[in-house]
Amino acid sequence: MLLYQTHFAVTGLGNTENVNKMKKAILCKKGVNKVEITGPNRVTITYDPTKIIPGVLSSIMSSLGLRAPGG
Repeated sequence: MLLYQTHFAVTGLGNTENVNKMKKAILCKKGVNKVEITGPNRVTITYDPTKIIPGVLSSIMSSLGLRAPGG
């Protein structure tokens, strides 16, 4: 299995409740292997590109109120 990593710059990661909701929502998606907070405004997601695409992951974060800085 080939896994890819994608990185997102988002705001709202200082709130532990938001981070836990985001991790839970993303990890339950088929094809997602790992979700890591890799910086103050950075999320790294390891996934199987044959099962899920980054646009879906971005939509999940947006639906939880996590936004791109400046956006």
